[in-house]
Amino acid sequence: MTDISAGIGSPRAAREDDCGCGDARRSASRAVAAPHAPAPSGDPLAAFERNAFYPRKRMEVRHWQAEQDYHRGTRELLTRLGTGCGVLCGLDVYATETGTVVLTAGAGVDGRGREIVVPVDIEVDPSQPTDGCGRPQGEPVAEGPVTLSLCYRECGTDVVALEPDPCDGDPRCVPSMIREAFAVRVTVGECDPQDDRLCSALFGGQDDGERGHTAAAEGEESSDRPQPGAADEGVRARRARLDRVAPRDCAGGCGCDGDCIPLATVELRGDAPVRVDQRARTVIRSNREMLALILCLAERLEECCGRPPVPTAAAPKIVGMFPWPSADPADVVAALRDDPVVEIAFDRPMDATDLATPDGWLGLWMLGGREAFRARLVPTALVGRVSAPAGGVVAAYRIEVEGPRGSRALSRAMRTDRGAQSAALVVMVRSDATGVIRAGAADRLALDADLAGTKLDDARRAALWAIHVGDQAPFDGIAQAVPADVMPAVPSGDDDPQGELHIVLTLEREPVEEVDAPHLVAVWPAAGTRRRPATADDDFLEKPRLRLTISSALDPAAVASPRDWLRAWHCEFGDGRLGPAFEEFHLDPGAADAGADGAVDYTFMMPDARFAGTSAVLVLLRPDVAGVPVGEDPGAPLLDADWASTVFRDDELDRLWAGDAFPSGSVAPFPPSIPSPLHDGTAGGSAHWVFVVTTR
Repeated sequence: MTDISAGIGSPRAAREDDCGCGDARRSASRAVAAPHAPAPSGDPLAAFERNAFYPRKRMEVRHWQAEQDYHRGTRELLTRLGTGCGVLCGLDVYATETGTVVLTAGAGVDGRGREIVVPVDIEVDPSQPTDGCGRPQGEPVAEGPVTLSLCYRECGTDVVALEPDPCDGDPRCVPSMIREAFAVRVTVGECDPQDDRLCSALFGGQDDGERGHTAAAEGEESSDRPQPGAADEGVRARRARLDRVAPRDCAGGCGCDGDCIPLATVELRGDAPVRVDQRARTVIRSNREMLALILCLAERLEECCGRPPVPTAAAPKIVGMFPWPSADPADVVAALRDDPVVEIAFDRPMDATDLATPDGWLGLWMLGGREAFRARLVPTALVGRVSAPAGGVVAAYRIEVEGPRGSRALSRAMRTDRGAQSAALVVMVRSDATGVIRAGAADRLALDADLAGTKLDDARRAALWAIHVGDQAPFDGIAQAVPADVMPAVPSGDDDPQGELHIVLTLEREPVEEVDAPHLVAVWPAAGTRRRPATADDDFLEKPRLRLTISSALDPAAVASPRDWLRAWHCEFGDGRLGPAFEEFHLDPGAADAGADGAVDYTFMMPDARFAGTSAVLVLLRPDVAGVPVGEDPGAPLLDADWASTVFRDDELDRLWAGDAFPSGSVAPFPPSIPSPLHDGTAGGSAHWVFVVTTR
């Protein structure tokens, strides 16, 4: 605890010229500038000025000072007129057995809007009056009231040597920093009581001066004050009267004298213990505290007037949803095939705008392998798969997919022959700061959506929400996309608005007979291999070409125009990294060579291919993009090719296919192992692989 009866938070005695600021100011040859004020004296609403910057502007001390003054002045103006002055926290005063008082640590705001921080408890002698710097002033007081106030002060610190002026040969020291400090002022007598003009004006207790001011402002006699029973007129008149009185006084407006914050009145009683009365202080309440006090007052008024309590509105909850994990997955798949619609039942009417724009709060994802696709959900007519209780509402959304990637994701999820391959359908509803759906009633409470129906952690759920509607992205959480050990039941919620609901339907089935679709069996050159100068079993450099082995014949028209669905690029390759530019090879129409087992080898020559040094060749096979090739027989499905033998993302491959820039400097795009087979039993898909060619 520090004794500051003769200083500003410092046990050292104060000198007359340093306001108790200690060694820093004591070492300086000139005092720090006067305490900052938000505006010139006598003009609290003077317009602020700030620096205008332009190239090569020379910044001098006055410019930097103006920069500080602008930011401090605007902040202090808002604090002074918005927050007001008084105690923010702490700053309690209590008496000790020795006749002194202790001021506890805390913070406050003075009448100029400046924050004052007292970092530690301090002990003050209330019998010794002090000035605004906390220095003794006058004779000690034995009896009677004194007032303790907290004052803002600035102290120079971090003293540095200043070069002498051209006309002044004496060097001097100046502080390079300013510490915003404080002082405790002890004055004889009680401080003025807190301003009660607000309460007087609001409930009709003005004094003559205030009554005349109000009447003059209204242009009416004060006897026209609203009478009991004139409720609406009374409220309007009180609001108008309240707006015309303090604290809308621009010069001060908070009840402080500008420099100091009244904290307590201390009654000195000779040899008897002192008495402390803290009613002189103004405590600044936070908005949260003020709201709590208003609600408490409203509740007391209801009790006093004998009115029934206002019913508390409950946040809306989800009471039904389709699809739902408790249903038979086969039935869910069949229903979604017939009519891909998601339905959600709420126990209260919901905001129509929120229901019409579900992307922020509702999502459906199709997971398979290492990727996740987010479908678009569009409001649609009800199908009748769930029902709402009386007073509730049901919303329906059609699952829409965009482009071949979305169609394939939906097809994959709707398959019933997944076999050992896993797929999942995830549905999530959130109501938080990112996306919210609210009740349609006046309370506008957010949906109480809490229901954890999966083992997906926060990070993986956030990764799913980050996928844009209609997009596909890598996803490593398929192992967590399983139902919770104990599946919670609806209604959702934990009796606290907001939250997140997430459920999953795992789609694994016993294998059934596969669709008779042509599928990719093998490729040459194989992924990750290195083609060298011609040997007895490798003539790639002499005859650059690609060879695809397909389980059955393809449509000849597609084979004759391979660029619609098959492309190849090459770039420099060294030190495990790709070069800066990709160049596409021309592919000749394919030549077919049927085998005895019905499989067909298709060879596509690359007549313009030229290699020097070491190059990487990237091959992209994308039936999904063009809708070709299909099988040779009429009505045959699309080629089934699913093989991701590089680490490139789909969006990178999309840019390469479209002719846009491709990321250079990528690491060697070879996965740790080559998957097999090269198809998944569903028509369509894509495959990509890389092999290396060296001429050395």
